[in-house]
Amino acid sequence: MYEGRTLEWFDEEITTKTNWELTNLTDGTGQANLVAVNGRTAIQIGADGLNEALGQPGNAIVKLRAVEGPWDEDWRIAGGRPTNLPVNLPNAGNGTTVVVAGIRFGQAVWWLKTHFPTVEEELRDLMYGTIRKGDTTIDELYRKILRIGRRANYRPEELRRKFLDALPLLWLEKAEDIGEHLPLDELAKKLYEIELRRIARHKRDRISDPLVSNRTSWQIYEPSPVSASQQHGISLEDMQKAIQNALAQQKTEYQSLLEKQKADFQSQMAQQTKKIPPPVPPKNMEQLL
Repeated sequence: MYEGRTLEWFDEEITTKTNWELTNLTDGTGQANLVAVNGRTAIQIGADGLNEALGQPGNAIVKLRAVEGPWDEDWRIAGGRPTNLPVNLPNAGNGTTVVVAGIRFGQAVWWLKTHFPTVEEELRDLMYGTIRKGDTTIDELYRKILRIGRRANYRPEELRRKFLDALPLLWLEKAEDIGEHLPLDELAKKLYEIELRRIARHKRDRISDPLVSNRTSWQIYEPSPVSASQQHGISLEDMQKAIQNALAQQKTEYQSLLEKQKADFQSQMAQQTKKIPPPVPPKNMEQLL
């Protein structure tokens, strides 16, 4: 079951970790917390910004929760990740990466959205140019590349190049004919309209078309429900349910631990009380002198 796989991964990656590390930010910022870091300029951040954070202002490295909702947080530039390293504040001055206490809901969501195994596989496919149109429609290909590319913060021109690279030669020639330099959304829309017309003609006349695969044609006109086990990737609903279940389980385990500690403490106090004999009251006032 998909939910079980997600929860297992979530437990290994997040619930067993205690803090949140910013691998692209070192602790020489002079600021006591991330809210203060958010207000620093790129010059003030200086050499404390590493890799993607190099030359970036604080508000690009650390996004405030008031600006981004818990489902839309982005920790890519900061290099955020779950960790068991001890807390290391932005002004600690140790020359090591910043580590903040605990893992918030939005951070857990971002980690799941960007590092769940199927997501990583898609990112690798896009990076190495192994995504191909195959039996998918133009629209499905466009949406897939757009979805993955946004996670990797690809620029529009990079997304267009990846989209064109994924097209077979005949479709690439079509793209050149109608204007491959159109905005990607317009180009994809025009190509999809051509595909739908050719699929309709293929279905009507039963004439083979090199631009249309039988499977694509069948999927367009005779769609069938897809079971959860057949789906690729992870939906927002899956993530929300998995995270809420994992956090609820963590809360239950924490409450059980507190109850056990409370019971152990009460038991120890009861045993200590039994070991100490009660004081003997004086028989008369002379014993008090």
